[in-house]
Amino acid sequence: MQLNLTQWIGVLVGLALLIQGARAGYRRGPLRQLAGVLALIVAGVVGWLAGPTIGLALLADTWFPWMLREGAGILMMGLVVWLVALAWLWHLGRRPKGAEEAESPVLGAMVGCWTGLLDGALILLLVTGWAGLAETALRPEESAHSWAVETREALARLPGASALSGYSPWPESWARLLGKCRATFGNPEASRHLMEQERIRALAAHPSFYTAWGDPEIKMLLRQGRFLEAARHPKAHTVMNDEEFQRDLLKLNLENAVDEALAKTRSR
Repeated sequence: MQLNLTQWIGVLVGLALLIQGARAGYRRGPLRQLAGVLALIVAGVVGWLAGPTIGLALLADTWFPWMLREGAGILMMGLVVWLVALAWLWHLGRRPKGAEEAESPVLGAMVGCWTGLLDGALILLLVTGWAGLAETALRPEESAHSWAVETREALARLPGASALSGYSPWPESWARLLGKCRATFGNPEASRHLMEQERIRALAAHPSFYTAWGDPEIKMLLRQGRFLEAARHPKAHTVMNDEEFQRDLLKLNLENAVDEALAKTRSR
């Protein structure tokens, strides 16, 4: 099998992570080699408990959607706790005074191989996550040329890695809903059928919705399926900060409403 540049890089990075993990574990010892993983577990727990409150406070009055602020807070809090926990565990795993090598170096090398595999898995998770986000938020012709999508598909052609093709860690329902929304907003008739529904008109009664929906530039971006750019528009900030609107939006079966609008359009 002839490998392309991306595949060669993937294979070499994987081997480098294994070798580096074993070498680092031999030098550091098992505790220091496990410090990153243990710190990640602690960060996940603390971030889950305290992150939502932090996210709501720090991201207030920004373009970032209210419904996603708690998740962003979990990530931010987790990162801070991870750094602190990593520093503390690194300190605990220091060499005994006067020792020339770390305690249990062979065990450290074995642990290092596993942490090297874990590092490789995390890199793949980041690449597939980025690719999935591109496929969800961008138009198909744009996402196909995203470096993350191209990298994921190239790695999927490696022996035994076919499961990576098209894989995304994000919920499939998100991509499906955004695809239907893109089809609806891109079709004036479907968009009109959507806005005629009583449940959508009730949602549109929020004053913040008029501020955003009445802007012609936002309407143009939505029709073109450029949802991220629409969300960053200054006049969309009122919607992003309207907690009541987003709570009502979460209660709405938006996919069902979009399906109904598209069905009426096709029936004509």
